[in-house]
Amino acid sequence: MRRILPFLMLLACTIPAFAQQANMELSTLRIGPFKIFMDKAEAEALAHKPLLTATEKNDYKGETVVKYNNELLKVTINTQYVGENQPEKEVITNMSTTSAKFRTKSGMGVGSTRYELLNTYKDYSNFEVYAGWEEDNEKRSKNISYFVLKDLDAMTSLSFKLVNNVVVEINIYQDEGGC
Repeated sequence: MRRILPFLMLLACTIPAFAQQANMELSTLRIGPFKIFMDKAEAEALAHKPLLTATEKNDYKGETVVKYNNELLKVTINTQYVGENQPEKEVITNMSTTSAKFRTKSGMGVGSTRYELLNTYKDYSNFEVYAGWEEDNEKRSKNISYFVLKDLDAMTSLSFKLVNNVVVEINIYQDEGGC
């Protein structure tokens, strides 16, 4: 009985901690609780702050830095056409992070290597790998590349930016181009 009581107390303290764990999952649709096509009001409730919306008039990108579970992500809001009988709506169209805490179900994220990505997603139905561009001289980069998973059903993409074959940034965005 003496050994059971401390165990039960430990268990009682541990279960609520697991139940309150933050959602740190990445997919072709989400970073944590933030989702592509999420309504602006819902995103603002999660962010606990107002989010900016992109406008064509001032060419503003609509990007807001949000802190979730002490990790930073950038959330972009745009006005989108919803349907014939519905007005346009402000929704999330792009998100990015450099935090290593966000991971896919397969364990990939910031810090993963090109080899790990290729090995993990070699059987994924639609992915591409390509070289990045040098920002200074507009030439193909020898050390920057991108590994992109395309979700054709959702029309979204999950992009891993690699520098020297190691993921440094994750970007999830609406992909209007299809395949």
